[in-house]
Amino acid sequence: MPLFSHQHLRVLLKQHLVRVNTAPEIAQKVADNLVEASLKGHDSHGVTLLPRYIRAILAGDLNANAELKIVRDAGPILSFEGGHGFGQLLGEQAMTAGIERVRQFGVAIVGLANSHHLGRIGAWAEQVADAGLVSIHFANVAAPAAVLPFEGLRPGLAPIPSASAYRYTTARRWCWISPPAPSPGIKPVWPGMKVGKFLKAAR
Repeated sequence: MPLFSHQHLRVLLKQHLVRVNTAPEIAQKVADNLVEASLKGHDSHGVTLLPRYIRAILAGDLNANAELKIVRDAGPILSFEGGHGFGQLLGEQAMTAGIERVRQFGVAIVGLANSHHLGRIGAWAEQVADAGLVSIHFANVAAPAAVLPFEGLRPGLAPIPSASAYRYTTARRWCWISPPAPSPGIKPVWPGMKVGKFLKAAR
């Protein structure tokens, strides 16, 4: 099995995205996000997604250079339109705006519509935690049922990713919160086996 350094993968992924007309700065951000997901043990949301993204761009389902647009600004409440762009770019920008509003108002609710795949949702919880804040994230998927219920034989649920985290030391460490008992190191609980995890296990 060939082994690649994360530096090499960041360059390689960026090159492939640029070849399908992704702006270099966006391509780098997406590449970094995918590599980081793989480095943190989430290969289903890591570099293995690159072919899927390229197919989506070529099919017109992913607007590689879409920009975040605000559609509602009500102080601590923000609503954004993603234009079917890369979630790795739009998600980060939306969280940055939310962090700024928390600094101003003490709390913020941020919505993002029509984004392409957001990648590992935990990345956005970590971004907020790095700012010294607590956050709760929910995502939905506009797609047919793709998740197997516990002991199910066929898909019956849509994916409902969620994440929450806060920084509990001065070091860059997070406590993941997942019901029923918040404990350090616990990751979010899913309603069943996610498709990406299944495909990774099947390889």
